[in-house]
Amino acid sequence: MEKKIIYLNGYLYWWSFFSRILFTLAPVLFALFDVRVVKTDFWIMMIFWIPGYVLLSWSKNLIGSDVTTQRWGEIQEAFFAPHLVIPVILEHIGFKQSKFLVTSKKQGDSSKDWIYAVPNIIILILLVISIIKFNYGKFGSEMLYGSVITFWLINNLINTFLAICIIVGKPSFEEQYFAVKGFAQFDTAPNEKIEVDSLNEKNIKLRLTTNDLFRVRNEYTINILTENYTAKIKMRVIDIITDKNGFLCLGVITIIDEQNYRKYLQIIHDGFNGILSTKRDRWFTTFDLLSKNMKHRFIGTSKK
Repeated sequence: MEKKIIYLNGYLYWWSFFSRILFTLAPVLFALFDVRVVKTDFWIMMIFWIPGYVLLSWSKNLIGSDVTTQRWGEIQEAFFAPHLVIPVILEHIGFKQSKFLVTSKKQGDSSKDWIYAVPNIIILILLVISIIKFNYGKFGSEMLYGSVITFWLINNLINTFLAICIIVGKPSFEEQYFAVKGFAQFDTAPNEKIEVDSLNEKNIKLRLTTNDLFRVRNEYTINILTENYTAKIKMRVIDIITDKNGFLCLGVITIIDEQNYRKYLQIIHDGFNGILSTKRDRWFTTFDLLSKNMKHRFIGTSKK
């Protein structure tokens, strides 16, 4: 019986995206076309809806982790829903995809990502139009009685906007480095252990106590040593800069062979890289998230 419940839960999960589309478009249908999904009195709706919403938020907060929140669950559903509803329905009625497609992991021009964002952008536009049309010309008690619809529309607007931000990706104005605990040894000084500051698949930063170990534009063969892996690579020094902790050597990586390349990838990706948070700031609200995204994407872009 327990297995049947687990299978049923797994099956119903895929239909949750259909309900997300319904929850998103229901207030739009009412605001734009006066189509009522629920016919009820305002105060009766408040009696049932407010306690239900508060208890749902409270329960999700209790069972949630230190990283995720109820909001992130809603954003995830808003992100997937427009792209999964039709495939789930087709699978349900017997149209199956015979070939498995592997998602490309390459980072490139994000202009193609906007194509995948089109359904969410259409929903976002509908939500904006709905908020304006529904509240235009309303005052006093009219705004009070329409507050639930307005709240519903704004909530969906926030989720949809953040879902679009996920689809188009985070704008990257500089190379992303990963913090790694390890040392580097190079052929001309095999007894010298140099601390690895950070690295990625193309570049490496080494922490130096003196600036006479490397020369800019020279290439060195070095071994990267961590607790679990050792990889031999070539590094061409492109710059040596001074900071508050000493000197930082910036180098471009050249892979020697396939075996060392695989080990180097293990060094980068096997383990916690220190970029992702392990515990969320409970004072960081949804509006802070919106503000941070908008500043980073629009204000930050305009300065570049």
